[in-house]
Amino acid sequence: MMAPELPANRTRLAAQMVTDSLSETSGPMASAGFSWSKMVLKKEDSAIIESDQDVILLFPFNSTERDRDAKVDAYLKELCIKHKSLNTTFNVVGYTDDVGTDEENKALGLGRAKSVGAILQSNGIAANRISISSQGEANPVADNKTEEGRRQNRRVVITVNR
Repeated sequence: MMAPELPANRTRLAAQMVTDSLSETSGPMASAGFSWSKMVLKKEDSAIIESDQDVILLFPFNSTERDRDAKVDAYLKELCIKHKSLNTTFNVVGYTDDVGTDEENKALGLGRAKSVGAILQSNGIAANRISISSQGEANPVADNKTEEGRRQNRRVVITVNR
């Protein structure tokens, strides 16, 4: 239904037999549901996660520079090409894990967001179309008690506002 744009590992389709509670004579009917699968990345996987309007880039520990990855670079370039001539704006928000003080994490998250904002600008997006902020360690998406969880929390979220 959504192929080829949406990879099969990003969706979950479920079907079940249900009965119509309003009419006992109609018998069972087929029902289908659709939901997004949560993506959990492993260290060897790419550092991009896409969802409806958001793009999430993962960062190494205590760094404002993301790991260099040709796929990520190409993705960001294509994102900018797609939106360069439109009135699209971008919210770029940096996050961290919970290691360090609140102030350090707020500054680190802002540094991450600024580095991604600079990439968008270098690919032709005007600075006045990019909003940059930091949430630091607030709003984790995974458990900070594990290394894998902390890794997922070290991120920048780019929201594309159409």
